[in-house]
Amino acid sequence: MWGLIRNEFKKMISKKRFIVVFFTFTAVTAFLVFMMYPNYKRLLTIDGQEAFINRDLKFLNEIKPYALSMDESGEKYKQLDVQIQSLNEKLQKLEELRSNDIPWRNRLIKNIEDLKKEKSSYESVKLFTEAEKVNKEILIREYYQNNNIEYNFNGECTAFSMFYLYFDASERFFLILILCLVLSDIVSKENSDSTIKMLLTKPVSRGKIILSKFLAGFMAANGMVMLVQLLGFTAMGIIFGFGNPSTPIALGTKYEVSSPLVFKITGQYLNSTLNSSYILPMWKAMLLWFGLQALLNLALTAFCLFTSTLFKSSIISTGAAFIYCTILFSISVHVSVLPLRKGFLTPSSFTKFFAYLFNTYYDVTKVTDGSLSFSLLNPQISTMTFIAVSISWTVVCYGLAHIIFTRRDVLE
Repeated sequence: MWGLIRNEFKKMISKKRFIVVFFTFTAVTAFLVFMMYPNYKRLLTIDGQEAFINRDLKFLNEIKPYALSMDESGEKYKQLDVQIQSLNEKLQKLEELRSNDIPWRNRLIKNIEDLKKEKSSYESVKLFTEAEKVNKEILIREYYQNNNIEYNFNGECTAFSMFYLYFDASERFFLILILCLVLSDIVSKENSDSTIKMLLTKPVSRGKIILSKFLAGFMAANGMVMLVQLLGFTAMGIIFGFGNPSTPIALGTKYEVSSPLVFKITGQYLNSTLNSSYILPMWKAMLLWFGLQALLNLALTAFCLFTSTLFKSSIISTGAAFIYCTILFSISVHVSVLPLRKGFLTPSSFTKFFAYLFNTYYDVTKVTDGSLSFSLLNPQISTMTFIAVSISWTVVCYGLAHIIFTRRDVLE
């Protein structure tokens, strides 16, 4: 069996298509590493935070005059007042945090106290999503305080601190598309070349042949992706420094359907479940993301194997897999923003349907931090749902591929 897998693996990585995809992915990753520093300046520094706060203040001040027409009870107006006041206070305190004259521990303690007050103010007007965002900031700062790690208020541009942004970008949906090009002709290409006929003359069962193709395809695809991502991470470490592997990140935010009162006030179908987030050190989060990405690649390999056995032509099987993933991705993106564009903040039947498609979970970082659940207005979307969906697709697609391959008369 191992000999079959080894031979299939060699065939896979020696294909021109695989080599082209490998170097394309490497070039894209190199560009992402190059863009890490501008992202750091824009997102993590105090100047970047000030720019975001000023943008939010401008938006809130623009919609404030219309608040009473949106909600006659005045609760919406009160919410906007609290948000504007909190952001103005945060803007003033950023200048205090910028100063190095005060010891970092004292600044950190004061910052945590201020954030707890901000969280309470959001809770008082039922802005639970905003309150949980602040709670995540509190959890991260308390981790630094409890573990006696110096907190850099101006952000850190290191490989570990920037890994979330890097991984989020490097395994976006284009990854699924390029893997479709690599995997979707595992069987159909050999049908076209008639090499499958020669393979079937050997004293090996068809079940072992299809299993070896599945395992070799998964090993090649997932191995390529992880190799390039780790090379990019190493390059970031060499350029910016690796930093602390225990750098904390807040994940696991859960969402629940808003009560009628909260929905009337906020207009949000989903609100964060207070205190649902938790902290992981970055090295643990990295292992989690790589593991979930491997599971996604496993489901994708099974799906591409199924399309490859379904069609005898490699062109048709590649096109079918590519079109399926492209169309469903486009629909899922539009579905996630359509309610916001049209002003209807309730889920459609499409959003419920997408929870059961493996390629909906193309962005595993968004799955683990809960933001995918919020954007698709579906509280059922979670890490455990993703695992169940991926395993189900893997079993069903591989099972169908096995049945088709073992029963089809490929010698005709």
